[in-house]
Amino acid sequence: MYMTWRLFGKLSLTPPGKGASSDGSGGGEAAIAAADEALQQAVAAGSYEGLASALEACSGLASPAVLAAARRARDKLKEARKRESQRLRKAHGAAMGALKSLDTADSPSALRAGIAAARPHVGVLPALDGEMSAAESRLAELSVASKASREAVARPVEIALSDLTAATDGFADRKLIGIGGFSRVYEASADLHLSLSAPPQLRHLPLVVKRAKSGQSGGLLRAELELKAVSHPHLLPLLGYCLSPDGVCLLSPLMRGGSLEARLRISDPDCAAQLRRLGMAEPPRPLTWRQRVRVACEATEALVYLHSKGIVHRDVKPDNILLDEKLAAVLADTGFAKDQRPDASVRCRSTALYMTTGYLCPSITKGGEYSSKTDGYAVGVTLLVCLTNRSEVQLTDRCEDEFEEDWTDIDVTKIADVAAGWPADAARAVKDLAKAGDGHKSLCHDSLRKRPTLPEALLALRALLSSAQGGAGVEEAAPAFGDEAAAAAARTTGYEPSPLSVQVRGMRTGGDAQARIQDNMLLAFKTLMPRLDSVYAARSAAAPDGFEERINFWHRECGLPTELRSQLHSLRIWANAARHHDAARWRRDGPRSEGEASRLVAAVREAIGALEAG
Repeated sequence: MYMTWRLFGKLSLTPPGKGASSDGSGGGEAAIAAADEALQQAVAAGSYEGLASALEACSGLASPAVLAAARRARDKLKEARKRESQRLRKAHGAAMGALKSLDTADSPSALRAGIAAARPHVGVLPALDGEMSAAESRLAELSVASKASREAVARPVEIALSDLTAATDGFADRKLIGIGGFSRVYEASADLHLSLSAPPQLRHLPLVVKRAKSGQSGGLLRAELELKAVSHPHLLPLLGYCLSPDGVCLLSPLMRGGSLEARLRISDPDCAAQLRRLGMAEPPRPLTWRQRVRVACEATEALVYLHSKGIVHRDVKPDNILLDEKLAAVLADTGFAKDQRPDASVRCRSTALYMTTGYLCPSITKGGEYSSKTDGYAVGVTLLVCLTNRSEVQLTDRCEDEFEEDWTDIDVTKIADVAAGWPADAARAVKDLAKAGDGHKSLCHDSLRKRPTLPEALLALRALLSSAQGGAGVEEAAPAFGDEAAAAAARTTGYEPSPLSVQVRGMRTGGDAQARIQDNMLLAFKTLMPRLDSVYAARSAAAPDGFEERINFWHRECGLPTELRSQLHSLRIWANAARHHDAARWRRDGPRSEGEASRLVAAVREAIGALEAG
């Protein structure tokens, strides 16, 4: 490239016939020769940019034959560049799909499939490398848990009190790793002391013994044993028990990652001491936002499973979400759980309050029933604690007092835990899922009727993980406020902004946030609709031209899912209001927050992706 421009620098910019010698010799011929040589060297260098620049400079000087050859070479390079761009775009899209499959995998078979799908794309997307490693670790853990589940969880075994006493050195204080309202928890030396009464599969697992406090053994044991038949990868399994009147005990695996509470409050002396007792000599790094969302997702999966069995947990909180060394989560302390099936007569009102203050649904304090919705309220508070790392007690009220704003008006960047590296869209999504305005469903809504089901909340959390751009952790760059929907739409196709797009975006200096949301809704609709055109290409000849009629046609004639049709119409209405600058319609029918807009785009993207994959 340097040689090309050095030669070109010697060229006369005077066209032939203007100052050249009349016999065609001299400066004119020298300029033509230099231009030809510059073009030939640019062709040999094989750089599209270099050749295009040389052609622009030399087109009026080079000989026709060399000029034609250079143009053919440029066109070939341009076509090759286009093919490479398409290949990279497809590779990026495939890598994003692989990342999604890893994020949403919830079983060994799904993880194996996700790992197999992701392996060819390692190196394409930086986030994928870390997710592959985490997925392989989770697969190993789930495989061990699955084996233990088959062998032990369905049939917890009775262990002699003498063995448990020996395993905990007489329930010594130095073996104590936790104290709850109804029990004390001790680390057990399984390899040394459980050989007599424990089956082989328990002899080499790190274990904990939960010993009921005086007067608390009956209810704790009864509730735990009622749950002995349930098994889920994210439920802490009951491996054994002791029925001795001198000390009712329960045996479970030791989770060396500590509780979610301790991992969030690593600067708290009590939490730091708990982690040290689990073997962490140094305080661990703060959990990243993706790790927090994934942990909440896994605990919610366990809750959804319990609810499918007619069981309400009644004490969901970060203290009862335990982590292993790889940060896989299990829901613990199901000792408070109750069967809520109609024939169990347990949904009656109770004066006993089991849930921890702050996580307790207000309806319970007013005499209401425990239910899946009250468990969901506790999940919502847990999400807010993960988002803010603040105390759960009157969390939203205290934020309103601190910032002198209503909860819905508080800028999420003011309350998001900086140590977690929350991107703006993810933080807003969690804030709105936990507690949104009165007109929208949220887990902590005052009205039970206006709370989403936990399966719906689980889908939202999975969508958040799968749509998150880039890798996990604080290194992830947060998108500009107002750009969430555009980012979600761009991720669907592996779109890379052009230099002009980057230049224009860089000119933004604040401005109207609503206008940016409108722009992004229009972009999202324009990006997503052509993908459905491709899905239903076989019926394109009969499809109406209008967007509203076309969406209804796809639903009526092609089997477009009803929920997706409704979501597309919402996005269409928002896009129309944005396109026509219809402020009244935007206020009436538009999204109430960026979080709502981002969630809709993510849901439509995921649904269309499922149609494309099918």
